Amino acid sequence: MTHILNTVTEQQTKQGYFIPSRESFLEETLNLLESESTELLECVDFISKDVGLSAKVLTAMNSGFMGVHRAVFDVKQAAMLLGKVRLREIADKHLSYQKQKEISICFESFWEESHLMATIMEFIGDRFKEKIPLEFLYSIGLFHDVGIAALAVNFENYQQSLERVKAGEYASQVKMEEEIYHTNHAIVGYFIANGWFLPKDLCKSILLHHDTEMLKKVEGTQEQLCYAILKMADDIVKHNKDFQSSDDWHLIRHDVCNVLGITELDYLDIKDDIETQIFHEAA
Repeated sequence: MTHILNTVTEQQTKQGYFIPSRESFLEETLNLLESESTELLECVDFISKDVGLSAKVLTAMNSGFMGVHRAVFDVKQAAMLLGKVRLREIADKHLSYQKQKEISICFESFWEESHLMATIMEFIGDRFKEKIPLEFLYSIGLFHDVGIAALAVNFENYQQSLERVKAGEYASQVKMEEEIYHTNHAIVGYFIANGWFLPKDLCKSILLHHDTEMLKKVEGTQEQLCYAILKMADDIVKHNKDFQSSDDWHLIRHDVCNVLGITELDYLDIKDDIETQIFHEAA
């Protein structure tokens, strides 16, 4: 189909697609895991903040060697089941492999936003926890943009292409990707998530996370609720990072509220709560 999809398919035959982590984060993770005074739960909470290491944990859990018959999507559950010794092996291998790679791109924004999106989706989802597991929302928030990291690793000019989007040369990031790379990060992310042995419904949510047709008719499915919460979280992050709405929020905000069964005033209340409890505490 394209160079990038062929690359992803090839990587799937190995141990999952490589998504980098902060080296300092991996080193701190290893220190925690090697410390006898650190409880496993503390290590698990720490690991779940990082998209790259979390992916490795879920891949190890779902690859078949653990005897799990149903794919696990909860990073924390997977890490608890694997235990300290296995987690240390995974983190050490990830760090060693990463040190061999020549990574010239800065992933700081990607790492920060992945964890932030996961945290905010979980926060919003607390209102709907009877309809959709919070752990599922956290995983979607953490992994939905892994295709961006993959494109950045595979194409040296990807960062420059993103700058062209910011300069207004393209209507959206997806439009730019499709024109220049003949795919988009949602499609790439879907293939990567499949390669990590993630559950099919999670992979599908990654694939569809830019498909606004998901909101046209209120169906109340987990898939649709997840999409609406993702879009709300994306707009809130965009507001706090760039002081403007996300690209398509003006087109979908009414549909998002309809799907979630809330008013726009409810949305503003949720937004205020997130700004107070997540952004201000992090500052």
